[in-house]
Amino acid sequence: MKIMLVGPTNKIGQYSEEYFVEAKNRGYILIAWSGAINRFININLSPDYYSFLDPLSIMHSGQMEKFANCKINKGTSLLLADLYENIFTNKDKCEFYKIGLTCDKANRKSKFLKDKYEKQISKNIFKKTIKIRPAAIDTNTIKQKINFSNSFYILSDTGKDTDKLTSFLLPLVFYYFDNIEEIKCLGFGDMPRNNKAVGRYVDNGQTQPPWVSHDQDKRFLKNFKKNITLIDKYMVDNDIELNFEYENEYSKIANKQVKSLIVGE
Repeated sequence: MKIMLVGPTNKIGQYSEEYFVEAKNRGYILIAWSGAINRFININLSPDYYSFLDPLSIMHSGQMEKFANCKINKGTSLLLADLYENIFTNKDKCEFYKIGLTCDKANRKSKFLKDKYEKQISKNIFKKTIKIRPAAIDTNTIKQKINFSNSFYILSDTGKDTDKLTSFLLPLVFYYFDNIEEIKCLGFGDMPRNNKAVGRYVDNGQTQPPWVSHDQDKRFLKNFKKNITLIDKYMVDNDIELNFEYENEYSKIANKQVKSLIVGE
């Protein structure tokens, strides 16, 4: 099985509908992470799966309404951690907070938006809604190898910024999918260069805010370095290749191959 993880940085805007169709033709399962779903909406192509962690990902102005009525959803499965029950109504009973996660910005949204979010998680027009209950592993105390196929393990570093590719998305993929041979990434690891930040891919014609706040990129990289050592051990044991569509900070730190799907893209 081959999987393509499409992240939310502005770089994904350089990849056309034809590119992703070619990826599908070559047998890749497409997973849109967080704001990457906007790219697929704009090119009118259904990824196989859509996933996110922070509720804020779909609580920006107009986003939930757009997702709720989007045609591509009918060909896309929503793949989530089973964490969101009571997220805005009863913090003490919500699994999201129990495993050390926070969503302060989402909590500051209006009651109207928060109610719509909870309804959309439970009732939507996605092909399927798949919810998997995770278990948190503290990366500061873990000593042994992690068998990610046994459970959906979130790599936790409480109180610190975490890289979602290695702390959440890759562990989710390892657990949910069988017989993985290759994972290709694009739209991840695009850190500021020459003091110029890489924006999020938001939507056609919209302003692209900085991908990370000042110095937050350094904290993400630090967490990536910690997590990738645990991820690598699992991939070596299970003969899984991780590569990147183009060179970025993550590919360099992890010493992973850059393998462009289409030469010249």
